[in-house]
Amino acid sequence: DALETLLKLLPALVFYAALSFQFGQFEDDDKARWRKRYGLSLMAGVLVVLALGPWPFYAPGLEHAMRDILEIPRQVNRSIGIIAVLIFILIAYLKPHYPRQSMVLLAATVVVAMLSQSQSAALSIIIGLLAVGLAHISVALCRRLIMLSFAASLMLAVPLATTAFEQNWTQKYAPEVVKKSAAPTIRSWIYYVYAQEIKQRPLIGHGLQSAKGFSPNGMDDYVQQGLDNDVPKMFIKSLKKPATIAAHAHSLFLQILFELGVIGAILAFMALRQLLPKTESHISKWVLGTWAAGLGTTMFSYHLWQSWLIAALLLAALTRQILLDKDAA
Repeated sequence: DALETLLKLLPALVFYAALSFQFGQFEDDDKARWRKRYGLSLMAGVLVVLALGPWPFYAPGLEHAMRDILEIPRQVNRSIGIIAVLIFILIAYLKPHYPRQSMVLLAATVVVAMLSQSQSAALSIIIGLLAVGLAHISVALCRRLIMLSFAASLMLAVPLATTAFEQNWTQKYAPEVVKKSAAPTIRSWIYYVYAQEIKQRPLIGHGLQSAKGFSPNGMDDYVQQGLDNDVPKMFIKSLKKPATIAAHAHSLFLQILFELGVIGAILAFMALRQLLPKTESHISKWVLGTWAAGLGTTMFSYHLWQSWLIAALLLAALTRQILLDKDAA
């Protein structure tokens, strides 16, 4: 699995680098032409996703009708998750020229994210908006808070996951809407198992892709603990032999610690520190929103090495370079 991931990641990075280099070679007139084309293309994509987002309200039978062709909820949710990141770059591009229209577009994206079936997308865009608000106070402050949040989440992931499961915080404190739609008891159990297994190899982790379909040695004990803490029996029964905890860790921070250990977590923090913008500018404020939404998108729902997610994050990087070329360095 690790080799497969590297073989997928390498051509994706080469393709991104080639496009980035090609765009950098254009004359200013060509850059402006492609920037306009790319902006229009992205706008069309955003509008399509915003139209599809609330489909349960105007076409509740769509999922059943499309079941044999397309997995509507998953694909729409993924699309909204990507738009929750790209929208901040698009707004940075549009706002100087179309201030009112760009704010309407942002508001529409927020509403659709809230109405959609993707709680992760809604959470991501809220986190992104919070970052933009903080960046308008101070880019340096927002940057430090993102870094502090990332570091604190890595340090507290294991003790919080352990305590939350053992003391059954989900049943005690989770709102009813979360209990019904976000499978919190299942997630709490998944987090607990990964937290316990992180303790087995804390320094260097279990290796790249080891969180994918992980099968721990003490699976029977973990299953019994899950049943004792109200994890649905139907979910437990769905775990096949060899018994795996889940498709992945469902947590960016637990995945980093589980696969790469404390050393990998430190390297990830250092990389984030280098990549976050530092200058007080209009573009920096919205790019910090992009970073916050991107981290929010990967926080609870996705496996970091999924091919489509890697492609989406590289697309966001390329979008920033093309649309915000003056700040691309």
